[in-house]
Amino acid sequence: GTIQNGGHRKNTNSGSGGWTNFMSGLSGSGSWVTPRDLDPNDTNHLFTATTAGIFRSTNGSSWVNVGTGGATWFSISPVDGDVTWIVSGAARYTTDDGATWITASPYGFDVGGATKVLAHPTDVNTAFVTFSSYGEVAHVARTTDMGATWEDVTGDFPSQPVNAIAVNPSNTSQWFIGTDVGVWATENGGVN
Repeated sequence: GTIQNGGHRKNTNSGSGGWTNFMSGLSGSGSWVTPRDLDPNDTNHLFTATTAGIFRSTNGSSWVNVGTGGATWFSISPVDGDVTWIVSGAARYTTDDGATWITASPYGFDVGGATKVLAHPTDVNTAFVTFSSYGEVAHVARTTDMGATWEDVTGDFPSQPVNAIAVNPSNTSQWFIGTDVGVWATENGGVN
C-alpha cells in the first residue's frame, strides 16, 4: 500500500498486525496519490514513481530505478507481467519489464488530463486511458495495437471527468468507469 507523498508499506499477514516500510532503493518524493501497481500474478512485482523516476520491485522488498519521467498511473498486464503501461499525459509502455520504455502514438483527438491507464485483462495488445475534463473531448481512449493507434470510445457518455476504469475479464464488452458523479457501466464496449 501507499500513503501520501510516496510512503510505501507492506503487510504479509493478510492485513492483520503491523505494516512495515517498503522504501529500500526509492529516492525522490511521491505525489499526494502516488501511482503504483501490483502484478496480479506475482505479488513481489510492482511499479511506482517518484520525482526521481520510475521504480520497479521484483522481490517485494526493495526498489530499482528503471526509467525517467513521471507517472499518473501504472497498469501491469494480467496477460504478460513484462508488459506495463504508464500514463502521464502521453501513454508509454514496456514489453521487457522496464528495461526500455516506448512512447505510444499521440491519441489523435482532443483529450483532457490523463487520470488512469488500464491494461486489458485478456488481450496484451489492448489498453485504456481515462481523462478528466468537462469539455467536448474524449473521456476514454482505447488502443488495440499496443499504442500504434487510439480510438475514442467515449460513446454517448456525457461530458464529465473520468477517474478510473475496470473491464470485466469474463465479459470484456462490460466496462465500468468511476467519475466525479458516480459509477457508470457499458455492456457494449463503450457505445452506450
